[in-house]
Amino acid sequence: MIKEMMQFELDRELMDEASDLLEAMGLDLSTVFNMLASQIVLKRKLPFTPEVPKLSRISLSEQLREAINRKNIPICEMETDENGHLILEKLPENIRDWVLHG
Repeated sequence: MIKEMMQFELDRELMDEASDLLEAMGLDLSTVFNMLASQIVLKRKLPFTPEVPKLSRISLSEQLREAINRKNIPICEMETDENGHLILEKLPENIRDWVLHG
């Protein structure tokens, strides 16, 4: 069997906590991801049922502020138009770039 290296993003705290729990079970992330992929192929579906989270009660602007904080981008004032859409042109360039490109 030929193995391929795979690269993806995972929240550092989530990865650390998952790694610690898996280690206590005698497993590691690589083994678990291989197990997951095997089950998907074997059963032709996810081995769990994804659920849509409950709608957030915080505004889009607040969600954006939280996301910016997680990326360590400074918070700035954000303006919206009469329809509540964010006015991108009024954002600082670094934040506008993050909003548009992640």
